[in-house]
Amino acid sequence: MIRATLLSAAFMSLAAAPAMACTAADVEARQGALVAAVQALLATNPVKAQEIVAQMQAELEAAAAAEDADAPCEIIDRLTVEAQKS
Repeated sequence: MIRATLLSAAFMSLAAAPAMACTAADVEARQGALVAAVQALLATNPVKAQEIVAQMQAELEAAAAAEDADAPCEIIDRLTVEAQKS
């Protein structure tokens, strides 16, 4: 479910960006690390894991609205680190 949520939100934001600096392939390459980090966090701190997923969705939607083509990769990378540290 987390993987599907991540992909759908990321692809939605990519679809809105005319010149893709962060491509769908880039998102797919990064998603595994984020999914693994969030799944590990679910075992120890499910509330924090849910917060990270909600934050990701909100930020990706905002990036799509702003047509920010670089944002999805930055968001995924930053939230991966946050999930790994939590």
